[in-house]
Amino acid sequence: MDWVVEVEVLPKRDGIALARSCQRFAGGSAANVAVGLARLGCRVGFVGQLGDDENGDFLRRAFQQKGVDTRGIVKIPGYETPICWVAVDGRGDHIIIALPRDVETYGSGNLDLGRLATAQGLYVGPSHT
Repeated sequence: MDWVVEVEVLPKRDGIALARSCQRFAGGSAANVAVGLARLGCRVGFVGQLGDDENGDFLRRAFQQKGVDTRGIVKIPGYETPICWVAVDGRGDHIIIALPRDVETYGSGNLDLGRLATAQGLYVGPSHT
């Protein structure tokens, strides 16, 4: 999940910037690739885990609206969906602060990796642990 804040100028160290807007977007590199391929007309599915929270629900709905198969998504009770805060200035320069959550506690053992057997391509997103 990406929270994007538009600012006039990125703050210097120990500084402050006033936001022009703040919006929530379905984000993350794996999500961006999945949605981009779906827009190009490819059959795309997402295999991963989301938290049992509003951000996880938001991401699942966004995938479904963009035509991404969500049957490979596992919702984990008590897990918070990872988020990034992105500050973007008027020139497009940006900073990203990632809050990856506790990935190691949950692992990937509950994912249906058999869904990958028929895939023609695979994108593995980064892990920020």
